[in-house]
Amino acid sequence: MLSQAIQNSDTSTLKLLIGSGKVDLDRPDDEGRTPFSRAAEHSDRSIMKLLIDSGGVNLDSKDKNGRTPLSYAAQYSDASTVKLLVDSGTVDVDSKDNQGRTPLSYAVQHMDLSNLISLVRLWCDDEVEPGLNPNNIVPRRSLAGTSTLKTLIDCGKADPNSRDTHGQTPLAYAAECSDAATIRLLLESPLVDVDAKDNAGRTPFFEAIASGNFAAAEVLLNSKMVNHNPRDNHGYAPLFEFLDLYTYLETLNDDQVLEWNIEEIVKTGYNRLLKLLLRSNDVSFDFRDHLGQTPLSYAAEECGYYVVRLMIESGKVDPAELL
Repeated sequence: MLSQAIQNSDTSTLKLLIGSGKVDLDRPDDEGRTPFSRAAEHSDRSIMKLLIDSGGVNLDSKDKNGRTPLSYAAQYSDASTVKLLVDSGTVDVDSKDNQGRTPLSYAVQHMDLSNLISLVRLWCDDEVEPGLNPNNIVPRRSLAGTSTLKTLIDCGKADPNSRDTHGQTPLAYAAECSDAATIRLLLESPLVDVDAKDNAGRTPFFEAIASGNFAAAEVLLNSKMVNHNPRDNHGYAPLFEFLDLYTYLETLNDDQVLEWNIEEIVKTGYNRLLKLLLRSNDVSFDFRDHLGQTPLSYAAEECGYYVVRLMIESGKVDPAELL
């Protein structure tokens, strides 16, 4: 009955259950999550306040994945819900789950659809309705946004450079799958290490390029704060992974996995990011990777005429490499 009351946001039934004194309000479900954790995820503050006022719940409980109510609220709820938890003074704002991720790390993860990989994955997982304009897609119900992120940053208790088990920081996650506003907000903090490398030696800018996130790449590129030519632990450059992304998208197109309107927006997004990189004076195309390949020679092998033509027309590569 308690779980039903929480699920249906039934405050009347919950009051009766609390008043009876016979119900364990903090009993975890099969996933180790408490009723309070579920309410926090869905931003149900009326339920949350009743549970808090009962004095019978742990606001900082951890489920089987090591995630707290604040962790879920940071990812899916609005700023007022996050503020309610932070202001309680009884939660660890920087609590790490089993993957080493903090609430701040989840707060930046919006799955913005300027990221090509996000869009393709949503389509392949049947989360995009046929014929729907990709610009109007909302990947999953989430009230979280920059106001949620700002609440966590402003409280002064969240480490903006916390690392998970893969060595990724919140900025790395944002670069991979968030929007421009999120990136800008993180860059405003003087504490953020903009070139922090993960366990594989990849920086946030590397992640933005490799995942095809135009919005993040543009903000990071224009910030003049990051290393525009990073290399990972194997000497690999993000440009090569970006070129691999073209091959991946072309394979999906050839197999007719994507509907035409999804295909068009993916192509447009890819070309937009490629042209941005080619226009930038800070991004080098004149180098060889650890295998001796240049971006142009690699593109000629993997991407075909269109990408090669754009690179040559930019004047940033030497066509003689292909002779």
